[in-house]
Amino acid sequence: MISCCSVVVFDILQDRFMMSQRIRDTINTDPELEECKNNYHKDLRGGCFKIRFTENILKCPFCPDSRYYSYDDILRHANRIVRESKSASFKEIAKHMGLVEYLERDFHATIKCSDSTSINASPKQNADEELIVWPWMAVVANIAVEYKNGRYAGDSGKKLKEDWTEKGYKPVKVHPLWNWRGHSGLAVAEFGKTWDGLYDKLYAWIATDEDYNSHGLVGDYLRKISDLKTVGDVQKEDEVKKSKLIQLLKTVIDEKDKRSEEMNSEISKTDIQLKIVMKQKEEITENFNRDMETMQKRADNQLKMVTTEHERSKWLLEDREKELRAREARNETEERKLDYEKRMNELAIHEQIKADERVLKLAEDQKVY
Repeated sequence: MISCCSVVVFDILQDRFMMSQRIRDTINTDPELEECKNNYHKDLRGGCFKIRFTENILKCPFCPDSRYYSYDDILRHANRIVRESKSASFKEIAKHMGLVEYLERDFHATIKCSDSTSINASPKQNADEELIVWPWMAVVANIAVEYKNGRYAGDSGKKLKEDWTEKGYKPVKVHPLWNWRGHSGLAVAEFGKTWDGLYDKLYAWIATDEDYNSHGLVGDYLRKISDLKTVGDVQKEDEVKKSKLIQLLKTVIDEKDKRSEEMNSEISKTDIQLKIVMKQKEEITENFNRDMETMQKRADNQLKMVTTEHERSKWLLEDREKELRAREARNETEERKLDYEKRMNELAIHEQIKADERVLKLAEDQKVY
């Protein structure tokens, strides 16, 4: 919760007006504006406004819907209100001018003094660190409701979440609070367990131990679903979780490395076996090709021999055929000559027989006479 000593912190109901460029140009020369700025600067130096939320997280004490900033971000925010905002009022400009001057002149010295005091303080000082509802919750008030049939009705958590998401916020859950009269006009928005939730909160306030321990709908609901933790506790838990995660990842990486070494060893063995198989395959291929070449040469030689023998046999057969034809021709001539001689011999024998018969007949005839 933001405290105040002499000036009201959140002046959200003041009238707003558009400032002309001429008024912008006279910001640094307006005596009234300068005096108002100096008053706010003194209040900031006197600790009337809470700016530093944790070591590295700051809030604008003059914006009711302020998000959490780093030092550079809150300085840019204040300068933007002073120099660029078209809707900021005279008082808002004075407040943020005082904030710029405080941040630039006094903030770091105040932090060093505060840190030095906290170092020398008793251990109880750490226990007094502000407690915040965890996971991060924002309490949203003044939600529009309508009275119907004796009860108040308003938008559901789903509808509110959709509307706020469209406006650029990122609530994880929105839970409207109801009582016997209906919708209470209050809701609790949950932003999850990441630090990003701090920078996405709605136009409301972050729920703290005061809300958690309060009597009523807000306190009852927060005690059911959340716990109280300091930012330091959350940071320690995150560190423990990160340490466990890192250890787990280290274990996983070691296992994967071991598995990778085993796989590399298996791959190496497989490569060796593959090389042996490939070498054997090459040898088998070479032997096969050599045997095939030898067989081909033998087949070629045999074919050549067969062809040569065939040609020789062909020549011999042709010569034999010529000889047989010649002999056949000679045989025909001799056969004709022999037949002629036989006929002539037969004819001579026949003539001899006739001559003998004539001689005999002549002899017979001679005997008669």
